[in-house]
Amino acid sequence: MAENVIRLRILQHWANMGNTLHQPESIWIEPHVSLEGDVEVHPNVSLKGRTKIGKGSVIGKGCLVENSTLGQGVVLEPYSIVRDSIIEDGACIGPFAHIRNQSRVGQNSHIGNFVEVKKSLVGRDVKAKHLAYIGDAHIGENTNIGAGVVFANFDGKRKYETYVGSNAFVGSNSLLIAPLRVGNFAYIAGGSVINKDVPDGDLAISRPKLRLLKGKGEEKLK
Repeated sequence: MAENVIRLRILQHWANMGNTLHQPESIWIEPHVSLEGDVEVHPNVSLKGRTKIGKGSVIGKGCLVENSTLGQGVVLEPYSIVRDSIIEDGACIGPFAHIRNQSRVGQNSHIGNFVEVKKSLVGRDVKAKHLAYIGDAHIGENTNIGAGVVFANFDGKRKYETYVGSNAFVGSNSLLIAPLRVGNFAYIAGGSVINKDVPDGDLAISRPKLRLLKGKGEEKLK
């Protein structure tokens, strides 16, 4: 009972400070959380620990933010999780994204559907919009991380780092095996397995040769 009274007082305080709380009975905001103003919080959101939410940010339905700082104009799409991390101004996270372990996402970057970022520094204007794992990485500004890209950071005993430069392109379904450096303006072709450094401006491609066996597909299906 007392806990609920305190929760309602906190919600009323932040509503009075010019923030919009949708279905406040479903929202959980802990005492050390701060909202700068003009923040929009949707239903079933939990804001925990020493979280700070910048002015004009939008926290979508079902999100969890814990011990993290969100800059101004940040958008968390529904059901995203941010823990112990920093999201800079204008970044867009989610839906269904997970940012954790002292990660930092730069201004105007987009971390999209089912992307996990762990202990990584993501520069400004980076796009990683679909189904990627970014672990123990440093990514320069204006770089594109394609769908299904995996930063392979663990060999079973130790974690290793991957550095990707600015204005680089990592094609869909590529595997980057750390420790690794990918230079500025480097291009990784889709479906490649990269286990050697890629210098600035180079194109890297690593794929098995395609074989076409005439008539074998129909034979298999009979």
